[in-house]
Amino acid sequence: MIRSTGRLPGICRAGRHRRITSPAWRSARAVDNPSQLFKAFADETRLRILNLLAQRDHCVCEFQGILRVPQPKISRHLAYLRRCGLVVEERHGKRIMYSLAEPRNEVHAALLHCVRGCFQKIDFLQRDIERDKKTKPILCE
Repeated sequence: MIRSTGRLPGICRAGRHRRITSPAWRSARAVDNPSQLFKAFADETRLRILNLLAQRDHCVCEFQGILRVPQPKISRHLAYLRRCGLVVEERHGKRIMYSLAEPRNEVHAALLHCVRGCFQKIDFLQRDIERDKKTKPILCE
């Protein structure tokens, strides 16, 4: 038998805090909230993904080969970037291609421009680009 807790979904036990997975957070785009937008750039894996997407569209299995990171971790970070409005996906059969989203406002556009300039000065991001150039495109299964 399922017992009701009397709490709303997405609310902590004390009823004071919303979880990140609450429907209200999912519906709001981080590009409309500068502090959330900056948090999206605060992780090395997400920076590496954005760096590669600044070059061309990629699928998860390509990221896996280039970044040498497990697929679940890549998918989790892509989902975060998608929720933030920084990345969009397009389905091609079973394959899902990811690309950078068009800037939604001036802050989003300025931040992407600034970050792209910084990407060129960070060694490990440049190594990812070189590895991408040497890697043949992979067909997802």
